[in-house]
Parts: sequence; structure tokens; C-alpha cells
Amino acid sequence: MESDFGVDLDCVRTFSEISDIDIALEGLSGPEEYFAILGDAMFMTSFPLDIIELEMIPSDNDKFDRGLSIIYTRK
Repeated sequence: MESDFGVDLDCVRTFSEISDIDIALEGLSGPEEYFAILGDAMFMTSFPLDIIELEMIPSDNDKFDRGLSIIYTRK
């Protein structure tokens, strides 16, 4: 499966009106929580969203950069 998730860091680029937002989530309780978060996020922005669950990405997938920044964790 091809993925356009993330940004090519070799390419200098800024966030603009043609940008999208990529979010990777981990530890969701199930599809209900995923779709609730997706709905909330879509309500917050007019930008296209890519939301994936990290557990769904095979660990040997070399097209996916696991060097992600954590911006929020549950307590």
C-alpha cells in the first residue's frame, strides 16, 4: 500500500493553502475512538487530513518514517 504520509524533509517547504495535516495515533481503544477523533479533527480544520494508527503500519515498512515527534501523550 502506497502512503503519502509525512513530509519529504529533503524538500524545503512551508505550510500553505495546499498543505495537508498528517497525524499518527497510537493506543486507540477501537474504531469508535478513531472515528470520533477523525470527526473532531475534521471539524477543527479545512485542510485535508491523513490520520493513521501506528499499530497498523508494519514495522518493516521503509516508506514510513518512524522518527515522529510526540506532541501529546495521555496521562
